[in-house]
Amino acid sequence: MTPQQVAFIQQILTIVGSVVTAMGWSTPAEVGTWITVIMQAVGPVAALGGLVWTVLTTRKAAIVTAVASMPEVYKVEVTDPTLARNDVTPVNVTIPGQQVGTPRP
Repeated sequence: MTPQQVAFIQQILTIVGSVVTAMGWSTPAEVGTWITVIMQAVGPVAALGGLVWTVLTTRKAAIVTAVASMPEVYKVEVTDPTLARNDVTPVNVTIPGQQVGTPRP
């Protein structure tokens, strides 16, 4: 995470903590403890989220679908039939010798 993102999260937590304290739901010491715990967890949670995002976006099927959806791409040929599923693959994706995608209306 960038320092700006960390500062933004800290600012939001401070605002929420102030509201919680003003409403009488907690003491300033308890809010300070929770803010410290949350800020210590921000880095690992962001790293884990980035890892999950990377895995999801670099799947071969996601890449094939993204490339095939680009307007300047006329045709995408794949040799792995598992990458070309009829329910999610655009019409311009083919396996050599057969059409895979469903025609667009």
